[in-house]
Amino acid sequence: IHPGARAPSEPPVPSPQVSISSMLSSLHPLKKWSLRESRGGSILGLKPILIVSSVSLGLSLSLSLVVESIYLMAFLRVLYGIFCGLLVIMGESWVCARGSEKSRGSFVGLYAGLFTGCQLLGPFLIYLFGYESISPTVMICAFIFILSVMILFSRYDEIDFSRGKGSSLLPLILSVPFLVYSVFIFASFDGVVLAMFPAYGVHNGYSVEVAALIITVVFLGDAVTQPLIGWASDRVGHARMHFMCCTVFLISIVLVYLSVGTKGFWFILFILGASGGGIYTLALVRAGDKFNGVSLVAINSVFSFVWGVGSFSGPIAAGFSVDVYGANGLVYFLIGMGMTVVFFNCLSLTRKAGRWRVSINKQGAPRA
Repeated sequence: IHPGARAPSEPPVPSPQVSISSMLSSLHPLKKWSLRESRGGSILGLKPILIVSSVSLGLSLSLSLVVESIYLMAFLRVLYGIFCGLLVIMGESWVCARGSEKSRGSFVGLYAGLFTGCQLLGPFLIYLFGYESISPTVMICAFIFILSVMILFSRYDEIDFSRGKGSSLLPLILSVPFLVYSVFIFASFDGVVLAMFPAYGVHNGYSVEVAALIITVVFLGDAVTQPLIGWASDRVGHARMHFMCCTVFLISIVLVYLSVGTKGFWFILFILGASGGGIYTLALVRAGDKFNGVSLVAINSVFSFVWGVGSFSGPIAAGFSVDVYGANGLVYFLIGMGMTVVFFNCLSLTRKAGRWRVSINKQGAPRA
């Protein structure tokens, strides 16, 4: 949030600075240095990393209020993105490491809901104070510094960096390609919603003010339902719930196209946000099921990089589709995304079932 931000009625466009800096943060040398193992474990623990990141985040945002040079402003924004990305990576690694496999979905779902709720808080503050006011930025800076104090005096378990095998990123990615692709799909969807959904609503006859509500409804569906989706995944299975979210995501996109202009359009948008958010939430949950320690932090770094790539490239690809096919090209692009994520999910489940049958056969049990 910044005094120079666009008016709420204008469709927001993801900033290349934010996307690029989030990609840079996933390769930030501080993480690799801070997690490097020594005789006593890691050089820096989780708490110092989180405190340094949050304080640096608050300082870079605070200084952006007073600088006048556009180049210095750009530099501060890049720093903001780097430390924000580092904070998210280490925070999500800790969240994914908490709890047993039977309760991890509920824990990560609560985190994901709060995360999206905070995303909604920013536009709400702009709506409350006006986009020319610096009050929203000042309030967020205050929240960040309060967060730093809370981290300083908090008591929680560290991530055990002695667990998990350190390896190069490529084998790590190849071990869970669908989870990486799930993050890419949701990041692309997130960027497309922010950049292009209001314009799609205007094209279909909604006023600018009403079309702007599309973003709110999608994100509200994401924020409200993630704790429930996480809880349900602990009951029916994380992989099975992941497949259900991907399938509902694809169906919802088709229904958005068919229901535009009707009362059911808003309910479908809510379900679209819920299922889309579930794709990302359950990718985090399943990463926590498979990895721990250094490997868990590494895969979350990959997720951060892929998020930056997806949020940057998604609106560009969707815009190209709109240029070729007209306004409905946006829906065609999203349907293509939904079909691929369902397809790769099916491949992932087939691969998992194949490994299970091999394991049973090796033990001399009847074939599955």
